[in-house]
Amino acid sequence: MLKKFFKSVVSFIFIGVILLPTFISPFVAHAADNRTIRSILADIEKQKKDLENNKTQQTLTDKQIKQIKANITLIDAEIKKGQQDIINLNNDIYKLEEDITKKDKEIKTIINFLQISSGEEEYMEYIFGAKDFTDFIYRMAITEQLSDYNDKLIKEFNSMIETNKQKKIAIQNKEKELNVEQINLQAEIGKLSSQIATLSREQGDIEDGIKKSEAQVKSLIDDGCDMDETVDACYTRLRTLPSDTSFWRPLTSSSISSLYGWRSYWIGNTYYEDFHYGLDMRASIGTPVYAVANGTVASKMYWDGTGYSLYIYHKVNGVKYTSVYEHLNSYNVSVNQNVTKDTIVAYSGNTGVSSGPHLHLSILTGWAGIDYSYWSTTYFNSNVDPKTKINFPDGYGSFDTRTRNCSLGPC
Repeated sequence: MLKKFFKSVVSFIFIGVILLPTFISPFVAHAADNRTIRSILADIEKQKKDLENNKTQQTLTDKQIKQIKANITLIDAEIKKGQQDIINLNNDIYKLEEDITKKDKEIKTIINFLQISSGEEEYMEYIFGAKDFTDFIYRMAITEQLSDYNDKLIKEFNSMIETNKQKKIAIQNKEKELNVEQINLQAEIGKLSSQIATLSREQGDIEDGIKKSEAQVKSLIDDGCDMDETVDACYTRLRTLPSDTSFWRPLTSSSISSLYGWRSYWIGNTYYEDFHYGLDMRASIGTPVYAVANGTVASKMYWDGTGYSLYIYHKVNGVKYTSVYEHLNSYNVSVNQNVTKDTIVAYSGNTGVSSGPHLHLSILTGWAGIDYSYWSTTYFNSNVDPKTKINFPDGYGSFDTRTRNCSLGPC
């Protein structure tokens, strides 16, 4: 029953652009009893603009998702490059350490050769065997330079090793930052995907609402309503509405399976959490469904979420209401037909998005599609808990009465 569920879409900021969700505009240009067909047609045109805005926003959001995915690809490449850089630096460090060890060994070998292998006397003989003072200084310098060069080389190698270690740390830190950024971008994709899903559902709601409103306006025009005649007056004139003083249960016996309000549930492998604008009653396929009060059949149509649905207009104690019956298997009435509380208007089913055979009942104040558009903000705000109008058992209780005469009073 996705099309019944109305949620405000949370706006969020992405790359400095504020994305505002598209809300379906209610018909608010005129008071309900003063609306004319001309004003309704103007509101339908506004709905069509909302529909175009919705599609445009979906396109923009889809582009943003593609851009984020491209950024993630770049980050992946940068992370891989950083990982390869670390490998290369480790190899450099290992090679330098080997060079240090090798060079140190070479220098010590030379010194040892001079000092140890030939013996101290020969080492001294080498120095003091100089032909003159200049040669003596030269020979002393050779041994000192060998030692100094070795120390200098080792210091340079150690410095390079330390530099490489710092680079390695910097790359590791950068990799951590990129991983965090990647996680954030994935979360952003989730938000954008959720927004697209919401926009897509809204698009379907707007499209269905436009079709339904256009069909009802066409019916009024075909029946003789003037473009500038108030719709309420014209509708009452053309379709004499049998009044009533109370509501009745739509089934002779059943039990409550889902209450009005927030709920969560599974359908197959899909988890849903939304506001339930009505009351669900268990009913096997083909169970007779009665009108909840005297009234006139306003429309019947198949919606993707609610399946075969029926709308009936009522005047109960002088107040206008719309009763909605969803997931039906078949209809037993025609549009514009007057019905009573004892009229079998349809047979229950399991059509649309449904977890099993049942009847969904909604009650709205006002006449949906006339006083306000289908699936508008006003449409959802006009819903009332059926238990406030009909005497159903508390909680998920069951009921069994052949008369259904339990309208907010003892059964």
